[in-house]
Amino acid sequence: MVAPRAGNQIARRVIDDLVDFSEESAVPKCMKFFVGQQIAEGHKALEDLGEVYDTLICLRDDRHGENTKLIGLNELITQEEEEIQAKEAHVEMMEAASNSG
Repeated sequence: MVAPRAGNQIARRVIDDLVDFSEESAVPKCMKFFVGQQIAEGHKALEDLGEVYDTLICLRDDRHGENTKLIGLNELITQEEEEIQAKEAHVEMMEAASNSG
């Protein structure tokens, strides 16, 4: 006769504990308990995924807002650089006029 393996003994203990916990001795009812537990874990995972999704959407919106601000700053910098160049050109023309006179 083959001696029972350690894995079988552990599985049997788990099933016995489950029977004690659920107060059900029929295998289908024990399996119902397992399935109910898996469903509860699945719902929890979906809730966590919903929170992750909401967080990602908020981060995307924040990134979009920051990019919009950066675009505005870049446009402002470009306008100021153009004004500086125009003023430098004006100063050069005034210096050229005063030096030729």
